[in-house]
Amino acid sequence: MVDPALINAQYASQSASRNWLDVTERNQAEEQVRALNAELEQRVIERDRAEMALRESELRLQTVVNNAPVVLLAVDRLGIYTLFDGHGLKALGLDPGQLIGTSALAPLPGALSLAPDIRRALAGASFTNLMEPLPDQGWKPYGRR
Repeated sequence: MVDPALINAQYASQSASRNWLDVTERNQAEEQVRALNAELEQRVIERDRAEMALRESELRLQTVVNNAPVVLLAVDRLGIYTLFDGHGLKALGLDPGQLIGTSALAPLPGALSLAPDIRRALAGASFTNLMEPLPDQGWKPYGRR
């Protein structure tokens, strides 16, 4: 016959050992959760900083676009304006956004055609083309890179 005291002692030993493992596993899990939480908090801080820097950059760009005599434009792969903005639009008699959704290959007021440059851009070229509106004379290119 098995001694009941021995069975109780083995059970108590196994139970205490299991409790010790439960506590150890719990402590390890809590430490992992704390580490993940700290990493997530750092990511949130970094994202917030990046968002603030982006907002500041957007404000600076908008200030330039709204006040300098420039026209900022972008086209999609089909040559359709997706962005058409800038204080320089006044010289063209246009409003910001007015040509969005239209073909960039069509001539602008004053017989200005951006078609050659748009085709270059659509072909993958990277360049800058600077032009100056001259009253009653059209457009004068003064820089191309």
